[in-house]
Amino acid sequence: MVRFITPFSPESEKVAPASTGRDGFSLVDMLVALLLLATIAGLTMSFYNQLRTLKRIESVAADQMEMDALSSFLEETIRKAMPLPLLQSAEADQHFLIGTPTSILLVGLSRQGTRAIGLRELTFVLRGDRQNMILVQESRPRRLAEASRNSFASSINLTDGVRSIRFEYMAYDPVTYDPVWSDTWTSARTLPEAVRFQMLVERNGETIAVTGYTDLLLSQGWSLPATAQR
Repeated sequence: MVRFITPFSPESEKVAPASTGRDGFSLVDMLVALLLLATIAGLTMSFYNQLRTLKRIESVAADQMEMDALSSFLEETIRKAMPLPLLQSAEADQHFLIGTPTSILLVGLSRQGTRAIGLRELTFVLRGDRQNMILVQESRPRRLAEASRNSFASSINLTDGVRSIRFEYMAYDPVTYDPVWSDTWTSARTLPEAVRFQMLVERNGETIAVTGYTDLLLSQGWSLPATAQR
């Protein structure tokens, strides 16, 4: 019998290490990982909430600026009301301005096209249903026949989401000369001394209060008694 003897090799003596029972992640490792994930999630939610708050503030500020611009437009238009008779009023009982709590009709300057400006009868009134009332400016020319006036009439939606609007008109008491406010104006051949209004508009779930006040430029001398003018 022939016996082969192989030379000694270190690799032939290697033995697989015994398992120590510490393979993979320990419980402490898992807790640390969960703590890191919770911290990251908390920071992310905090940032997201701050971003939402900033967006909401930005939206409210933009809506408030829009309402302020609308208030200024109404004030400026009413301030320049002209002491001219409305075409719908009777010859013997001419009115320069007709006002109710929710609408106002006057003669004023309005842009026609891109350059021309002319006298038109302007009405600010609420249209639509209670769910979405719209403040509308209606405009009709003065120097045309009735049929032509209607065909050239125009309407502009100023803002939607209006919940309420209230106009009030001021004149001086003929005896005491104290200012007296009323929610209607039907005095013939007379402009009110001042007009104020309050409007509530809903935007993105927020209610915005819009207020305005203006003196009428051409009212002086039209409603004050002669003794009060001195």
